Amino acid sequence: LFLSMSRTFHKVLVRACPWGWVEDIVHQQKELHIFCGQMMVAFAALHVVSHCVGTVPGLISHTVAELNAILGCANPDSTYGYLGVKISWLQMPACPLESRTTYMGALFATTPGLSGLALVLVSAAVALTANEVRRKANFELFYYVHQAALPLWLILLFIHGSNGWVGVGFPLVVFVCSIPAALYAGDRVLRLLRYYLLAGKSVRIVDVVIRPGHGNGAEGALINLMISKPPRLWKFSEGMYAFINMPEYAPGQWHPFTICSGKSDETVDFIINGVGDWTCALAQRCLDAYNDEGELPAVALDGPYLAPTVTALSREVLVAVGAGVGITPFLSLLSTIVAVLGDDTQMKRLPLKEAHFFWMTRSADEFLFGRRHFTKIVSSPALRSKVFLHLHVTQREPDRDVAAYLFREAVRRQSALDREAFRAAVGGDAAAIMASGAQLPWGWANG
Repeated sequence: LFLSMSRTFHKVLVRACPWGWVEDIVHQQKELHIFCGQMMVAFAALHVVSHCVGTVPGLISHTVAELNAILGCANPDSTYGYLGVKISWLQMPACPLESRTTYMGALFATTPGLSGLALVLVSAAVALTANEVRRKANFELFYYVHQAALPLWLILLFIHGSNGWVGVGFPLVVFVCSIPAALYAGDRVLRLLRYYLLAGKSVRIVDVVIRPGHGNGAEGALINLMISKPPRLWKFSEGMYAFINMPEYAPGQWHPFTICSGKSDETVDFIINGVGDWTCALAQRCLDAYNDEGELPAVALDGPYLAPTVTALSREVLVAVGAGVGITPFLSLLSTIVAVLGDDTQMKRLPLKEAHFFWMTRSADEFLFGRRHFTKIVSSPALRSKVFLHLHVTQREPDRDVAAYLFREAVRRQSALDREAFRAAVGGDAAAIMASGAQLPWGWANG
């Protein structure tokens, strides 16, 4: 659970172990975390049932002498591997045992019983709030329960094993969880440093482009956020993502977004859709600043962290498919490709032969977020021979909109003329396909 959320460790691991299967595991860290949580709940239930039908009946059915003969804490010298670290202030009852207990006493009057019940409650709270339906309905509840459960779970596990009845006489959680928890804690320390040293100072919003949403409001708005690049604690590769915090609105909330700028860009860019409370609040503050009714909000960045797209440029052929704001990781790749292919020295080191970007959107104005990249591609023969854009608008033209109808009709008629002229020039469809390669519009190839 802790290792799957130790994102800085993931970056170090991928650099140290450049094997494909390691990257595949790291890129599935979210699914791995969910799976581990599900397994924890399942095995916790099995653990509880086993104690209820086995351990507790054994405690109440044997004499004190029989129990003391098998308890590690009562025989520290003769128990193999027993460390003998006594945490007497947590032991309830004291060991060696002095009296027999009852079923309810084993559950509510012993350290393992009480801490075990507390662990069940914590696990149940995490499992219930992490359910997909409840998480979407109330993300804040899910987030804060998770944050509170992390230290509480470790503390309760330590208390649970402090009696030393079995095992090595010291809570096993120390041996099992110390390194993973320390790695996760390292991420949190770096986040705090980025927050207190950089937020609102060297890290701030330098520019924003916003398309208003429904009724010219924040809901459904599309935001292109340009944030100054952190001067330190920041090592970026194309396709990574970062967490954004808005201290004025929710200082405890960090939301992940894919970075759409390239490695050589001066700013860290994001494209964000106003679909929830936090993103709508960000959009509203940006709209207020545009209308001179307020200032741009202060922000903090945490990251950047690995995403599956970071290995894309190591391939010979790249096919990227995105819809709406889902194109953001590929805009980062596009920006980097444009920069690299514009440098003859770097271009020779890049194994990329072709890159195809399929971008589908309901509204054509979303393409404006990639216009500076499109301009560079169109103006460079080297880029045009390697980077191919496939832009699709899926929304039907509105009824009784004369301008939209005339535009689409003009494009349709001009395409028909161009297609016939091209066929005549190169001698038929088959020859056209062979001669033109990937830049041939698919509408021409399919008639």
